[in-house]
Amino acid sequence: MSNYNLERIVPSQWRNYKLIRIEALKTNPELFGSTYEKEASYREEDGRIMMLQKQQIKNLVLNTHILRTPFGQMVMWQKN
Repeated sequence: MSNYNLERIVPSQWRNYKLIRIEALKTNPELFGSTYEKEASYREEDGRIMMLQKQQIKNLVLNTHILRTPFGQMVMWQKN
């Protein structure tokens, strides 16, 4: 049995996505095209729209869980 799993994030789970993403933006801002300040201020509507946009451009957003605790994220996209 593995201690980790990947979970596809859907727009209704935007809070889970946001929690991990803003923590990553705080610790490693150089890896992102956005800022902690900008994304920490997103409201629920902003978060849902962002997740819908990611799905429309064929992004696959995954949260990584280790021992059922959110640990990280992975975004994959299809290049046209």
